[in-house]
Amino acid sequence: MARRIRTVIFLLVGLLAAWSDPARAQLQGQVIRIGIGAPLTGGAATFGVEMKNAVELAIEEQNSAGGVLGARLEAVVFDDEASDAKGQAGAGALCQDPAVLAVVGHVNSNVSITASNMYAGCGLAMLTPMSSNPGVTDRGLANVFRLTNREDHKGPRRVPLPAGRQAAGGGGRRPDRLRQGAADLFAGAFYSARI
Repeated sequence: MARRIRTVIFLLVGLLAAWSDPARAQLQGQVIRIGIGAPLTGGAATFGVEMKNAVELAIEEQNSAGGVLGARLEAVVFDDEASDAKGQAGAGALCQDPAVLAVVGHVNSNVSITASNMYAGCGLAMLTPMSSNPGVTDRGLANVFRLTNREDHKGPRRVPLPAGRQAAGGGGRRPDRLRQGAADLFAGAFYSARI
């Protein structure tokens, strides 16, 4: 995941480099903030902390290489607790900070969907490396980007099994909230295939 985040930071750097000399003069000595919204506590914290660490590592590496056209990158982190309300509140705070250029987040699709509406309203780009619900990008928001595959592409593809075989982990296990969407798509494909 750190490689993906570094790629995104590299692309942002490339975009800024396109403005080159005038941008360098304007950005020299400035701070560009990258928002990070993730669950840092609760059941999905493992994923959120991993994502936060990857973004912070990419920022550290870019700053060690001179920053972006003379500007230093800085992370602005908030714990969305995998909660729509916390995600919306954090997104609102990032929207109020004129130094925030973009946001990397969120882990949970429900939070990404809620927060992305706020980001769209204030013109912040959002990149989610983990949210896989189709609704994250199907709404057509020009500011939302996804690095992972969609649930509707991975859930139904897990259905075809040889006759008489059961999926690993059994069929009666109840998925956690993070996996509920994929489980619903899998079940729909499973029942429509009449396996």
